[in-house]
Amino acid sequence: VLAGEPPAVADAPELYDDGFDRLIDPLPDAARRALRLRFVDDLDYDGVGAALGCSAVAARQRVSSAVRTLRRQVHA
Repeated sequence: VLAGEPPAVADAPELYDDGFDRLIDPLPDAARRALRLRFVDDLDYDGVGAALGCSAVAARQRVSSAVRTLRRQVHA
């Protein structure tokens, strides 16, 4: 990757393995949805909030909470 160029993004779902889905599968549906919107769909927190019907601040909190839960599961 050259400096100043955005990273390449695979826009074809068939290019993704199911590792992310397996990782987030134990989470509640709302947490899985927030994580997918943020990290798979690559939405900013305004976009995540719009998709979830909440504010950007609430979206950030939902994503953060889901990430903390994943970290606890991985380190357990």
